Amino acid sequence: MSALIDDEKHSETASRVHSQPDGTRLLPIRLDVYGDRTTRADGWYLTDHKQQPIYAVNRNPGRKPRSNDRADIILYSGPTEEDIVLASASYMRTNHGSYRVMIPSMPAGTGKDVEVIVSNSSTWNKTAWRFAMETDIMGHREEFEWRSSSSPHIAQLLGGKSSGYKLVRLRSNA
Repeated sequence: MSALIDDEKHSETASRVHSQPDGTRLLPIRLDVYGDRTTRADGWYLTDHKQQPIYAVNRNPGRKPRSNDRADIILYSGPTEEDIVLASASYMRTNHGSYRVMIPSMPAGTGKDVEVIVSNSSTWNKTAWRFAMETDIMGHREEFEWRSSSSPHIAQLLGGKSSGYKLVRLRSNA
């Protein structure tokens, strides 16, 4: 599994996530989530090594009641909250189990932000997070799912860990 993230802000973490010639970078095959309650009571880090965080994730603890103008969770492009926002997500009260994810234009402010609606569906004890997003400048939308998996291929990619998630592009009508 690989994913691309725009690499507008250069830092020492970018080299660990395999920078590409076109300015994008591949995520590591495995990302761990950890929190440090002494320094970040309402946040976590995404990292390939606990000592070297790659991304900061922060939740908005003061949001009562929920409103549409503030995000529940924010993903930053580096290990601090001063880094550029990569994405934010808000729980949708009107559509239970769904989230509105906003992906800012890159570089910041040069285009339209992308809105993605993510919904959870569970069948046969398998969880899938489905989302659709524009994949080209013509506004063509494609559907994807993060699916739970315990296949031998996943275990091999994750260094023996028996379960994880895989990103699947769903069939397109194009």
